[in-house]
Amino acid sequence: PEAHVRLADPWGPHRSADGPAPGSADDHLPLLVAAAREVAERSGLRPHPAPWLPALPTRVGPDELARVDGIDGIARVDGEAVRSDDRTLPVALGDLPALQRRTVVRWDPRDGHLAVQGRPRSGRTTALRTVGLAALDRGWAVHAIGSGLADLAAHPGTGTVVDRSDPRRVVRLLRLLAGHDDGQSRPAGLDRTTGRTLLLVDDVEAVRGVLAGVAGGAGADALADVLADSPTAVAVSVSGPTVGGLASLVGVRAVLASRDRHDDVSLGVPAALAGQGGPPGRAVWLGPGDPLVCQVALPPTVARGRARRPAPPLRGAFRLHPLPDDVGTADLDVAGHAPGGVDPGPAVVVTDSGLAVASADGDDTDVVPGPGPTCGPVGRGAADVAVCRAVADVAVGWDVAIGRGGDDGRTLWMDVAQGALVVGPPGSGRTSTLALLARHAAATGSLRAVVSRDDVLASAAMPAPGRTARTTGRARNGNGNGTGDGRASSNSHGNRDGSGTTDWRASGSSNGNQSGNENGTGAIVVRRYAPADVARLLDTLEAGQGAATFPSRATAPRVVVVDDLDALTQLCVLEADRLAALCRDGLVLLASATTGAAASALRGPLADLRGARSGIVLAPRERGSAEVFGHGLEWLTEPGRPRPGRGVLVQGARLAPLQVARP
Repeated sequence: PEAHVRLADPWGPHRSADGPAPGSADDHLPLLVAAAREVAERSGLRPHPAPWLPALPTRVGPDELARVDGIDGIARVDGEAVRSDDRTLPVALGDLPALQRRTVVRWDPRDGHLAVQGRPRSGRTTALRTVGLAALDRGWAVHAIGSGLADLAAHPGTGTVVDRSDPRRVVRLLRLLAGHDDGQSRPAGLDRTTGRTLLLVDDVEAVRGVLAGVAGGAGADALADVLADSPTAVAVSVSGPTVGGLASLVGVRAVLASRDRHDDVSLGVPAALAGQGGPPGRAVWLGPGDPLVCQVALPPTVARGRARRPAPPLRGAFRLHPLPDDVGTADLDVAGHAPGGVDPGPAVVVTDSGLAVASADGDDTDVVPGPGPTCGPVGRGAADVAVCRAVADVAVGWDVAIGRGGDDGRTLWMDVAQGALVVGPPGSGRTSTLALLARHAAATGSLRAVVSRDDVLASAAMPAPGRTARTTGRARNGNGNGTGDGRASSNSHGNRDGSGTTDWRASGSSNGNQSGNENGTGAIVVRRYAPADVARLLDTLEAGQGAATFPSRATAPRVVVVDDLDALTQLCVLEADRLAALCRDGLVLLASATTGAAASALRGPLADLRGARSGIVLAPRERGSAEVFGHGLEWLTEPGRPRPGRGVLVQGARLAPLQVARP
């Protein structure tokens, strides 16, 4: 068969058979449209509204929310706008296509806690900031966990703002909001009855992961306790569908949608609304009503205040301050709480039977020889005895500024009237802490002896800079071979150099020959844990306790400082029992020991100090720390490597986290 073929028409705009092509110079349709619009405008005609609203904007500010009708329940009072309902918080601008209007999406905490879900950089933290500033604008107390919420701290209504890098403070905040004080003082302003408290938690999965290292894993449930049992409203941000294991405790969700329908559906978005995300802040609100698409509002730069309504006191807006990493004695605030201010008492020398000591000015001897070791003042006769009596009559300050800590980072004071025990593992700062206590006792004139191998602690018995020594080494018998000007002779068994401290480490004998120094503190330093040396110290303390010649030494408080008391009780068993007996008769013992030895002590001075329940537990994560004073310390510990000087101050039933000051 024969086929006919012809060329097709060239591609291009269609041209009707009786008119010009569209868009060509001969097309008059645009002219007709322009003429019709001009006639309509002259006639006052308006175009009919579109059958649908424009798409939601990609950025919504607080002012745009304010232009929506009915926002925040605004009412007119005396011609001015005043908010009438502070129980709901505006979050986003919502779209109601069925009603052809916009609405303000509000979160009512009575509907349940809020979870903001979405991928990273989808606007989760910004949404929490919007909620937080809206709550602050309404007079709520707001607490925040997360570094991205740090700017909220500038508002006066904000309470604690803490990052998850400080788990001790995070768990302390959560425990307070849940109604637990864990033996610590409750901060001022905490009131769980108002119900106007908001907690913001950014990246809740990471926060719970960090808290899992607190209290043996129990810290991970601290946030769940707040969600379940506290009247505090909670808003969290999260990336997964399980809300960090807290999905059952969340009532309202704002899912920041994406372009991926499967991801949206996995987060709980209905299939009809899935995949409609895109710009940051585009969300699907899943609350008590129907789901709706919304755009989360950007937080205001400065929270707006109430109109003609004074802000009420923000009860519950307490702030937990971090513990300092390092504290010096100059950082301690002792104004108004200074110890007694008593000048240290006269120097004390230990003498044998028949040994008399002369005063530095060449007067007659002031100590009457008597049987056995005696303990007494050296100085200007009756005048010094009067000074002793005055010192005994003045109340000695038993409160020692020990460091900074607590909820507000203030200076903490420890009452050592019944003794004190410092425990911790090696390297935790036990000896330095004890040196701080010893220097306080020396400054108040109550220090009598120091038993320590450590040079820093032994130096606590030395005189303060500028203090003049008031003793001499002159003796009336042949034992001392002293000189008349107060200097010890070269053949003397005891070097008395004006320091006022007796050191038995050099001689180590028990025949009465003493190698030592004497200063204005009257303290004895024992540098060797030998039964003979410790026994001689106890003999001196017992003699001074019962000496009627020197009433100040019998009635004034006496302090003995012992480093490594657990070692002393093992090496000097009988002497440790004598020391415990002296403590029961009024001697004040300040001691240190390892945590394990203190926790297992059942008798002796170490067990007695445990019963006093006054001391410091350093490195409280160490095994046995809770058994030392019978207090659970798990909520006051910090995960990770222990920091020297970081511990817990125990005063009876009260506890406080502490950073001990450097002596």
